[in-house]
Amino acid sequence: MHYKTREFISTKDLQNNLDKHLDYISQDPFNRLVIVRGGKNEDVMIPVLEYEHIKSVAE
Repeated sequence: MHYKTREFISTKDLQNNLDKHLDYISQDPFNRLVIVRGGKNEDVMIPVLEYEHIKSVAE
């Protein structure tokens, strides 16, 4: 999977700028953030509507 540089954030950046990152996520259903912890890609943050869509397709 390919990610844009803008999509990578550290856990520290997420803690310090949570509102900014939540605003970014909610702007577009295809926006996502890759949360990096200890130099490793740990999690992906996506809009709740996109998550619900993925969940319904998986079921």
